[in-house]
Amino acid sequence: MLFASRSADAATNLEDSPYLAVIPDPGACDVIITPANGATTLALLNDTTKRVFCVRPGDYRGLGEMRITTSGNQQNRRFLRFDSQDGLRNAVQRPERALFESLEILGSWWVIQGLTIQPRNRATGWFVTIHGGDNVILDGNLADGIDHVPQTTDQNAIVMAGLNGNSATFNSVQNNVVRNGNQPRTPGDYSGIMVLWGTTASENNDYNKILDNEVYDWGDGISVAGHTSDCSEPGIQRGTVIDGNDVYITSAKRIDCNTGALDPNGGCSCSENGIDVKLDPGTSAARWTRITNNRLWGFRPTSPTHPCGGSGALGTALTAGNFCSAHVFAAQNVILDSTLGIVPSRNWIVAGNLISDIRISDGHACCSTAILPSTVSPDLVVQFNTIVDVDSAYEDLSANTDTRCNDVINNSGLKPATPPNPTHYTSYNYLYNSSTENFNGSTNQLFATAQQSQNADYCFWRRRWTSPERVCIPFGRTTAASPHVAAVSHCDPSLGASYGIASISYPTTHPCDDGVDNDGDGFIDWPADPGCADAASNREDSRCQNGLDDDGDGQIDFDGGASLNAGIPFALRDVSCPTAPWNQEGTACGLGAELVGVLWVLRRRGP
Repeated sequence: MLFASRSADAATNLEDSPYLAVIPDPGACDVIITPANGATTLALLNDTTKRVFCVRPGDYRGLGEMRITTSGNQQNRRFLRFDSQDGLRNAVQRPERALFESLEILGSWWVIQGLTIQPRNRATGWFVTIHGGDNVILDGNLADGIDHVPQTTDQNAIVMAGLNGNSATFNSVQNNVVRNGNQPRTPGDYSGIMVLWGTTASENNDYNKILDNEVYDWGDGISVAGHTSDCSEPGIQRGTVIDGNDVYITSAKRIDCNTGALDPNGGCSCSENGIDVKLDPGTSAARWTRITNNRLWGFRPTSPTHPCGGSGALGTALTAGNFCSAHVFAAQNVILDSTLGIVPSRNWIVAGNLISDIRISDGHACCSTAILPSTVSPDLVVQFNTIVDVDSAYEDLSANTDTRCNDVINNSGLKPATPPNPTHYTSYNYLYNSSTENFNGSTNQLFATAQQSQNADYCFWRRRWTSPERVCIPFGRTTAASPHVAAVSHCDPSLGASYGIASISYPTTHPCDDGVDNDGDGFIDWPADPGCADAASNREDSRCQNGLDDDGDGQIDFDGGASLNAGIPFALRDVSCPTAPWNQEGTACGLGAELVGVLWVLRRRGP
């Protein structure tokens, strides 16, 4: 059973993804756009003598799609941003918004920030499209389908796609809210955020990032898309990073499986999967698809008799959408309240995930499973996952699979056991009050009760932007006293080192509540370590305790860098960092008010 509490403040509850793109100071507005002058000023978007476009609140949808064809460069990005001094990071948080019908970005080096894209024209298919553009940042926008009744079944909120042989590369879709897809409940596929396949061999839409977004009530929340059954797409997507997102389905999408009627407690849904990956980026570690630190919940199957939100799916939180999907690193995600947890394909690494409350639903006849490798999913590594309170924990049909050091608690074992693949190895797994189904091998350990796991509650924040809440999963957190800690020496904590996570293990105590000085500053845990927002913080250091001048004001950290330099400051203390360095540099003082909410410069961790 889960339990939750609500908070009014998302900013300090969830740490930012370490991969967020740096947004520089835009400088003064070259053009101020208002509802009164919008027809004239928005026509200047492609005027190369103008660089910073500031939009005042109002409804600009009557002007149709905005098409951006010009580019900035690395030294001089171009900006289309909401003109505000309120310090808020997302359009959904504002009572006043700037509403647009749709955006198509063919240029490069743009920042689109703080806008609301809420189409109402039936002919609009894609709300925001980065079409062959590179190094574009979509930050803090709201993409909302609440007013949209699509003319066709092609509806997608944010798309990164090539165009005429030009790839869309190195773009960052970050800090956005994407919600309310497919309002008429048509049976076609639709996605919240999509990285599209290439239509020509030169359209490899590579190294795009999807970070810290909140995506809810869409078909596939996030999709690395493909469309052939023989994996013959001319161009593919390599190096995609999907990190720190909240992806979920609410009761608004639930239906009765038999009648198709809306039912907040229905066993089916007018939606498909949370994160869906359909292509193989190749064997190089830099090209693998990385899916890390996301929170996914609420997925149910589509109705077999009343399709209303996709071509058909089983209600999976994280899935290989076809047999082409390969070379995926799926780690440190939290998955709960779904029909299926993770359904991997070839050459996946599934590690350090917490999966809970995976249960049968009315629309799924059998086999609700936390991790479900199939006979066509060989060459897997499955380690350090914690599985709690599920109908079935695992399937052992895949070949050449190494499944070790997982802890399973309260597994009912409802799925009938099947003969294991002879090259599927399950060893050093710890089962507490759990069925031994599909866990074969003499080194697996059995315990009679969940309490013998010595696990504690795993608590985390979710719904970053709209309605942040802290959720706790009983028995989800490994502690030093947990018996399965003894298995670590038989497994590989470094298996994520090539994919941005230096060391990986069981979902465990947060760094701000683990009794360890993780950042080496001489302080341990919250409240002693000034880098900790609270005991649930995911790291002890922060932008106000990283030795960097993140906001470019000549001042460093809450203490002038002293805690990282043997107690000796090497710069002036940043006045925008109080005594708690988890506050953002630049959110209070030391910056012009027009920059509040813009500079989110991060300490880089991993590639």
